[in-house]
Amino acid sequence: MISVNTSRAKNGQNKNVRRYGNTLHFQKILFKNRSWVVFLSSLLLFLFYVVGTPLLIIYQRSTPYYVQLSQDKELARMYLSQKIFQEMQLGGVILLITTVLAMINGLQVFSYQFSTKEVDFYASLPVKRSTRFVQRYLNGALVYILPLILCSGLSWMIASGLDATTRLTLRAAAYGMFRLIVYYLSMYSLSVLAAMLSGRMIYANLMLAFLS
Repeated sequence: MISVNTSRAKNGQNKNVRRYGNTLHFQKILFKNRSWVVFLSSLLLFLFYVVGTPLLIIYQRSTPYYVQLSQDKELARMYLSQKIFQEMQLGGVILLITTVLAMINGLQVFSYQFSTKEVDFYASLPVKRSTRFVQRYLNGALVYILPLILCSGLSWMIASGLDATTRLTLRAAAYGMFRLIVYYLSMYSLSVLAAMLSGRMIYANLMLAFLS
């Protein structure tokens, strides 16, 4: 009887190792469990980039300044391309979206820290704390970075189809996206730090407000 129970315990332990120790498999679990965060991040970035880009182009083409420039097609294209770059990569709206997503992601992906039962559960798993931290940190980063790359790419494809891009601004857009990722990771890391150092959500929010 004892040997049977021991065998079952070992099988359960091995299953947990495969389930939580394998980074790829655990990422799938996290994406599934954090589906609302994935949806929110994808939705906001889709609306801003994919829906916002053609609306911005339509608006800019209706301005009197663009009407004057439209006599020179190359100059008009450069003007539109510059406006898109400024709003889509450096504008206040995308910075606000990035900040909000970073804070939500950082607190939510490490929200198990706010529950004693979940902390005890993960501590009992045969997985190193450093491995568990890297897995969760990576997931929170991917939830923003992957939709950003996809939606930003679609945005510039739309702009190119509407004759509103140049090679120069495409290069600048790639650099701008890199800056957004760095900014997101910095705010996201602050959120993770607040979650790790506090034991309750309210304390984490207060600490995050202080650190920000």
